[in-house]
Amino acid sequence: MYNYVMLIGKIKNFEKITEDEYVLRLACKRPFKDVFGEYKIDVFNIQVPGALGSILEERGKNVDETITVKGRLFPQFGGEASRIIAERIIYMEGE
Repeated sequence: MYNYVMLIGKIKNFEKITEDEYVLRLACKRPFKDVFGEYKIDVFNIQVPGALGSILEERGKNVDETITVKGRLFPQFGGEASRIIAERIIYMEGE
């Protein structure tokens, strides 16, 4: 078994929460149209560890820049939804 998540989307927000934790909001278009012929957008909050977050911060928080996030799900207990933890971020040039 393997815990693996990959999302491709546009940066909507990026902020520092603590000294070694960041949160990235990523907007991802669904790969299919709804009954009205439109693509819906899902927005995910992704937890970014300090080292990776500082690299993102240095690169710049370019809203609407397309990136790929490779990560994993971190299960929550007590009825909360699972969190996505980023492990790698790749900037998509020319998108």
